Amino acid sequence: MKIGRKNKDNKGFSLVELIVVIAILALMMGMFLLTTGILNVRAGRQCAKQIRHELERVRIATMGKNEVSLRLYVGSDGRVYVEETVTAPKIGAIGTHTYTEDAKQIGSKRVKVQIRLQGASDFTDLKEGVRFQFNRGTGAFETVKSITDEQSGISAPYCIEEIKVTGGGQEHLLKLKRVTGKVEEVN
Repeated sequence: MKIGRKNKDNKGFSLVELIVVIAILALMMGMFLLTTGILNVRAGRQCAKQIRHELERVRIATMGKNEVSLRLYVGSDGRVYVEETVTAPKIGAIGTHTYTEDAKQIGSKRVKVQIRLQGASDFTDLKEGVRFQFNRGTGAFETVKSITDEQSGISAPYCIEEIKVTGGGQEHLLKLKRVTGKVEEVN
């Protein structure tokens, strides 16, 4: 009794089978690349929306009874974070109380955030971060300082004109209106 194939001439794949397997692999690879590209684009768009939302929220909160500032930075893990500092009146006492909220992640490692200063021609990477403060009466950007300036005691504020968020090959541009404190998405 023979065990094995009955037809010894049928060894291997036919050309049609090979073409079908290659087509399926190409389709799967294309879907994978498309999906990862879409995720990166979505991450960039979402980060830009979050930055805009956080700046608007802090601007509105500052126009209330508390002084609020927002720190935007890239953490040591490569992700984008915001951190809010609130100075509020002490309840039932004279003076103020300052506290910092926990940092909130708003962007992944796949997102790159850059800033362009007033008068500068190109963007620079957001490294240590920047702190945004608003005028309590008008809501205008009052000061924007880099974190290294704060740590070294430099008090001269500078103006950021634009924030560029890149993800998945697409750029999302946020234009900061210094006089009004509004943030406008340009795309």
